[in-house]
Amino acid sequence: MLKLDLDHEVTSGVIAPKYMLYSGHDDNIANHLLAYMPDVLFPNIPYAASIYLELYDVFGVWYVRGQYNGEPVKLRGCGGHD
Repeated sequence: MLKLDLDHEVTSGVIAPKYMLYSGHDDNIANHLLAYMPDVLFPNIPYAASIYLELYDVFGVWYVRGQYNGEPVKLRGCGGHD
């Protein structure tokens, strides 16, 4: 489980990584897609599929943008903004 501590850099003086990459199998991709978008069916996860989750701080408001194989997706619980 990944715990995101947005104040870690400020409180400890340690610079957090700007980019993290995790590798997995199609089962992992399918489980993440099910958690993020339970109403959408993904019957065939293609070889070399990818999920990108990007975190943005816009004037103190945090946003998450998701992509599946380069296409934008609306994430459950994140307001569904593009």
